[in-house]
Formats: sequence, structure tokens, C-alpha cells
Amino acid sequence: MDKIGIIIFITITIASGWLGVGVDSVLTEQPEGSSLGMLVWLVLPFLTVILLRIIKKDWKNNGFAFHLKGNLKWYLVAIVIYLIPSIVGIGIGAITGTVHFELADLSSLPQIILTALLGQLFKNIFEEYAWRGYLTQKLAMGRLNDCIIYLVVGAVWSLWHLPYYLFYVDESVLIGGSRVSMIVSAIIILMAWTVMYVEIYRLTQSVWPCVIMHAVTNVIQELFFGAEGGIIYTSKTSELFLHPVNGIVALAICIVCGLLLRKYRLKNSR
Repeated sequence: MDKIGIIIFITITIASGWLGVGVDSVLTEQPEGSSLGMLVWLVLPFLTVILLRIIKKDWKNNGFAFHLKGNLKWYLVAIVIYLIPSIVGIGIGAITGTVHFELADLSSLPQIILTALLGQLFKNIFEEYAWRGYLTQKLAMGRLNDCIIYLVVGAVWSLWHLPYYLFYVDESVLIGGSRVSMIVSAIIILMAWTVMYVEIYRLTQSVWPCVIMHAVTNVIQELFFGAEGGIIYTSKTSELFLHPVNGIVALAICIVCGLLLRKYRLKNSR
């Protein structure tokens, strides 16, 4: 395990968002939602990984290969794994009458999905190559306890998001209505998701199923909550439990799915 590389990566990653905020505080005349500071925040962890691998000539098993042979089933899992909690949450809401839909224009739905998916697939290469293709890989090489790997990866992932939620997210879409509640919710969500992402990566040794998973959940979020209309909840309680991405039911299913993936990996590595 490359302890020095891990420390350098974590330090720069956590600092990247604050550096981006500093850049934007100087360059005030920028397009909203696509500032240079946000770009720094997004790509600096990825560039750090590339630089570390160049310096150490460390390209073996770097996670960028597709590894399709024997792993097609995991690519399929990556596509559908977020659909399961979404369908369950929406289904319960529809049955109980606590959820209804207001999709403005169904004819444009395929185009919206395709556009969002392509954008998310590109963006998430930067995240997943950093979290899974480097940090997860290096921690796994140290034969650490799985729980420690989940906690470290999830904590760094959460801390990296902190400046984003404090400075870049529009207040109208904050979970819980405040930045504090958004941060607390985000930490819980990212920690819950980490198990799935770590296990999919360790099963395939490729970042691409993780990129797909990440893209699918972001598209679900954009489709039902970023577009005009979308899912409407009858109460805050129903949203808390049944939100297809952030709800308690969805997160519980994600944790169970992650632990089942871990069980499969351990069973087949003996």
C-alpha cells in the first residue's frame, strides 16, 4: 500500500474544493454553475492521480481498462442497481398515495435522459477514477478491513463534496432546506453508497461500472427532481422515506446490495 501517495491524494483532494472557492472569490465574473473554481474542484483529484501514477510509474491495474470478459453481469448490475430502490420507493408511494407525478412533456423524455446520461458519464470519469481507480485500489492493496476501506473512501468522498454543498448548490434544491441539513444528509448518503461502489470496483477491477452507476443515479435525480414537474410528495415524511435516490428505503436497499456484492466477492475469492 502506497501510504505516502494516499496521504498526498487525500490532502489535495480535500483542499481542491476550497482552492476552487478561492479562485471564484477572485474571478467573480463567471457563468453561474460552470465556474473555473468548480472545474478545479472536479478535476484536481483526477489530475493528482495521473501525476502520482506518472511519478511512480504506477499504471499496473489502474482501473481504466474495461475488463469486459467475465464482468458483463456486473456492468448490467451497474445499470439496474439504482433502478431497484427507485422503483421500490416510487412503487410504495404510488400504492399508498403519498407520491404523484407531474411530468410536463413525456415526448421529450428520451432526449432528456440521453442528454443527461452522456453528460454524467463524462463528468463521473473524473470522480470514479479518483475514488475507485486510485483510493479504493490502494487501500485494498493494504489488506485493510473492509469496513475501514468503506469509512476512509466514504469520508474523503464526503469531505471533497463539502465546499460544493456550502458554496455551489442552489438553495432551492437543498435537502432539508438548509446547507447544514444538506451536508449531514449527503454524508449519510455517500457513506451508504460507498459500499456498493467499492465492491463493484473490487469485483471488476474497473472504474467503468462505477461510472455507469454514478451516471444512472444522477440522471434519476435530474429527471425526477431537476426537470419541470417530476415527483411530488404529499409530505416531508413520505419524501424522507420514499425518495428514489436519497430516501431511507432507497439507502437501506443500497447498503444491502453492497453487502451482497461483498458476500459474493468473498465467497468467490477463496
